[in-house]
Amino acid sequence: MTAGSGQPPPPPNTGWQVPSGPARPPRLYLGLPIWVWAFAWLPVVPTAFMALAAPEFLRPMTDPRASIAGLPPIAMYLVLPLMNLAVARVTRNETATLITIAVTSFLGMTLTILGPAAVLILVNLAA
Repeated sequence: MTAGSGQPPPPPNTGWQVPSGPARPPRLYLGLPIWVWAFAWLPVVPTAFMALAAPEFLRPMTDPRASIAGLPPIAMYLVLPLMNLAVARVTRNETATLITIAVTSFLGMTLTILGPAAVLILVNLAA
């Protein structure tokens, strides 16, 4: 008993504390959490929607006359998710990953809306 309080003394400290945090580590797929894999492909969503809603709208993006490094312009849609995954893999920082996903999603939306028009302009200027 401690003096004057009527309470028993606290138990002795063993020097080991129970670690705080999740009960188990997050499940990783090729070294990245599943949420990164899901959100990394977010820039492709507007393109997939437009491909389903109006397939002819994206037809200029497959024109071989306006190639970028030998690839049709539509291949740039695959660069955006790969950039997200590369940043997530290299930095291991959730903030940097989320900022990269936000920026590439904006670029994906812009590329979906303005890309076909830009390709048509470039092809017609070259002709």
